[in-house]
Order: sequence, then C-alpha cells, then structure tokens
Amino acid sequence: MNRFSRLLVILLVITNTAFAQESIVRDVILLKSGEKVQGKIISQTDKVLTLKTDDGKRFQFQLSEIVSIEQEETTRKPEVKPTQHQGNFTGIIEINGGVASAKATPIPASPAMAVSLAFGSKNAFGSNGFLGLGVGYETSLAKNNSNKLTFLPVFILLQKTFTTNKTAPFIASHVGYTFKLNENYGGGAYFKLSGGVNFQIAEKTAFNIGLFGKIQQISGTIIEQNHLGEFMGEGNTKLYSAGLSLSFIF
Repeated sequence: MNRFSRLLVILLVITNTAFAQESIVRDVILLKSGEKVQGKIISQTDKVLTLKTDDGKRFQFQLSEIVSIEQEETTRKPEVKPTQHQGNFTGIIEINGGVASAKATPIPASPAMAVSLAFGSKNAFGSNGFLGLGVGYETSLAKNNSNKLTFLPVFILLQKTFTTNKTAPFIASHVGYTFKLNENYGGGAYFKLSGGVNFQIAEKTAFNIGLFGKIQQISGTIIEQNHLGEFMGEGNTKLYSAGLSLSFIF
C-alpha cells in the first residue's frame, strides 16, 4: 500500500468517526463527601454554584462543599430522528356487499359483492388523508350465468378521516376503470362514494364500517324502447350498486 492509499484510509476513518460521533463537554464537581456530580454549571456566586444535569435536574452546592471542578469530554453517536414521512405507507383491504342493477338491460337486480386492496400514503393531504392505488374483484350473484357480471377494477382511492379520535367519521371515493372477466358485459369507467365511521385500534391499525354507492359504465345487450315497442341491441348503459362497506387499514 503506497503513501497515498494509506493517507486516504486514514482520512476516511477520521471523517467517519467525526460524523458518527459528537463530543459532549461536562462539568465534573468533586465534593468533600467523595461524590462526583456531572452536568453543566449554569450559575455561580461567591458562595453557591448551580449545576444542571443531563436529565434536566438542577442542584445547588455550597462552594465550601466542593473540592474541585473539572471538565470531562465524552463522545456519543448522534440521535437519528425519524422524518415525518416515515411510517406513512398504508394498506387498505375493503369488502363490499349489496345490490346491483343495470339500467335498460335484461339483467334483474341481483346481490353483488366486491373485494379490493389498495396501497398508498396515509398523510397525502395532511393528517388522516389517504391517497393510493388499488385493484380488486367484483361480481354479481345472478342466478342465470348469462346475466352474471364479473369485473376487475383498477382505481385511485382517496379517503379522509375527519378527526384523530379513536372513533371518527370518514368519507372515501374510488375513481377507476373496470375490465371485464367474462363475455357478458364489458367494463368501463366508474365512481364509488362511501362514508361511515372509522375505529382506531392501534397507531397504524383501524377499520371502517359504512355505506357505499357506485355508478359504473358497462357495454353489452341493452333494451331500447320507442313507439313501436322494445328492441334489443348492443350499446352502453350504467350499472348502479349500493350496500354495506367494511375495510381494514394496516
């Protein structure tokens, strides 16, 4: 190893040590009783000395009690404080159950269910404002398979909890697009709005219970009416659904 390499290694060691540690100078008071007290002298008169310890306590000593006052230098690693963005990453699992009905179609009103998973930031818009991306699965439980609707939604989720109390109201909205998973009807853009009560279980864990309403565009067989009667053809219409919403936040 040449001189330059040795010098570089020494400089790296010194630099790392300097940044990894910080020096602390303390006043050390030796009393006649043999006791040593460490801290910082904050005031001194002809008769009394006041010392503040590391934990914030203050002690007064008569100068006649003191044998000597010295200074002692120690080193410690600086405390790493977490940034305000740490711990913001959050996941939400949501389950919906209700009734779905498609306008101007041969599909009757049917029970429907959906499940979704979203990840994002829980403090996107200040405190208690979630913004994230998600994906899910939703289906109608129609008795006739030809009327069954099955979709894969991809969405943006925005949720706001209005207070920091353990029980607080919330409102949430989904904006996204659904992709068809069967051949009956095609998917399209949709919007879902929900609201209810948020129950805080722990610092990063909570669950929501509430109601939701959703409107979605679909394409397929529709029924058209005019003065000559009813006609069936291909076109676009809207699927409406509403019901109960449960979600778990982790």
